[in-house]
Amino acid sequence: MTTIEMQEHIAFLEAKVEGLEKDKLTVYNLLYRVNKELDEALKNKQTFIASISHELRSPLTAILGYTELLVETPLDKEQKRHLDGLDKSAVYLLSLLSDLLDVSKLKDNKIELNLQEVHLDQLLINCADMVKTQLHEGVELVVDIPFLPYYAYADRKRMQQIFMNLLTNAVKFTKKGKIEFSLFEVNQIDNQLEVILDIKDTGPGIPSKIKDKLFQPFESTDVEQGTGLGLYISQELAQLMGGKITVESTSYKGTFFRVLLYCEKSANKVKRNGSYVSRKVQKVDYSHLNLLLVEDIPLNREYLRTMLHSFFNITADSAENGAIAIEKVRKRDYDLILMDMRMPVMDGLEATRKIRQFNHSVPIICMSANVYREDKHAAKAAGMNDFIEKPLEKSDIESKLLSFAYPSTKVSLKRETLEQRGQDNREIAINHLSEYFDEEDMNNLLEMAKDGLKKSIKSIERHCLNKEARGLFEEFHVIKGILANLGLKDLAKTAGMLQAYAKDEDFEKIREFKEGLLSVTMTFIAS
Repeated sequence: MTTIEMQEHIAFLEAKVEGLEKDKLTVYNLLYRVNKELDEALKNKQTFIASISHELRSPLTAILGYTELLVETPLDKEQKRHLDGLDKSAVYLLSLLSDLLDVSKLKDNKIELNLQEVHLDQLLINCADMVKTQLHEGVELVVDIPFLPYYAYADRKRMQQIFMNLLTNAVKFTKKGKIEFSLFEVNQIDNQLEVILDIKDTGPGIPSKIKDKLFQPFESTDVEQGTGLGLYISQELAQLMGGKITVESTSYKGTFFRVLLYCEKSANKVKRNGSYVSRKVQKVDYSHLNLLLVEDIPLNREYLRTMLHSFFNITADSAENGAIAIEKVRKRDYDLILMDMRMPVMDGLEATRKIRQFNHSVPIICMSANVYREDKHAAKAAGMNDFIEKPLEKSDIESKLLSFAYPSTKVSLKRETLEQRGQDNREIAINHLSEYFDEEDMNNLLEMAKDGLKKSIKSIERHCLNKEARGLFEEFHVIKGILANLGLKDLAKTAGMLQAYAKDEDFEKIREFKEGLLSVTMTFIAS
């Protein structure tokens, strides 16, 4: 090869290398743009989910809220039945929305386990207790959960979610025979507990064509009502806990689920005894409170203003966005602000940050349908004092009013008044029931109500002893419903407030106020 040919070849190679460098830069630029677009898509997805959550939960706030307001008005039996159906439908929609959000958070790895000390056997028994009332007639629920003398570190809410999904399915499909819920085995490996539980039913079984896809999202054994999310969520949560769920099923012979989970054993042993100071909830006068309600949706704003006036005798000031709220706070001293998070013009976070520049003392409670943990952190970082998830209930609001407007409300219950309270409440209940039923039906309902209250009170004492917030939430809900049906509105209101404390896992407040309710209720039962 001549010198000229070599020079031409080198020039050719240099040009090729230069072209490759340009191609490489083009590829790098393309990859950068693709990654940027993917990041934007993920951000948009979360923004979309948060927006949809807000848009769906906001009207649900009004539906559930106006339902609660209607319950307090005179209604005939047919109207009560229709209202109960409306309430159950709205609660179902809220549950479905929560499932959809869980699916989204699982796919984005946004769910983190909140580990705390739990009493495993009590948690599992609580799950069984909560589905007993849903059993079909003649179906037996056999629970074999032995006493465990130690605590374990686990996510109470998520573990309960797994077993409630599985037990609810078993109860739903088992029309005859029995359901068995048993703790098969607990193995200790160093400081880890390997927990194996079985749920077996005599239902219709799972068709083979569905069985292989059972733990995939939107694959349901119930084509008419099921969403196919419960089992998917349960499997994903079990895997987060280092375990899994397996299933064996034969058509027309039943289904067998086995759940394997891992958790850390606590050094603390279970204590069976506890003592609580008797308290009562005094009727509080909220009428003098200056409260600012910041909410952009007119229907929700009107409902919340009506709730505050009807239940708490509060005439609230209002603002439809954060900018207006700031100007109102500059001109007037408020005892409490209920602030929506997502609003046009100026959102609740920005409004709170600006308010904190000149007012550090007024309590600001965030109202939001956004249920991501980041949203709660953002609310706290902006200077908000607390967070209420939409849809709001009366008990949610009252718990915040007591916590921030009356932080030291503590009144001892005088035992000499208990007997009189019991007689007074009996008269109220009889007068209320006699409006709708003849004497025989009224007496039967009264005895049934007393039996239900007794059972719930026993469960509440057990849940308090073991700090089972979910169990307390459910039992206070049951008691609230029974007392409301008897016309004992003040006691039902107290039960609702305690239910809100249970939702927040505020055991200090529960211990402080629950004895007053239980003492008066027990005296009513004995009357």
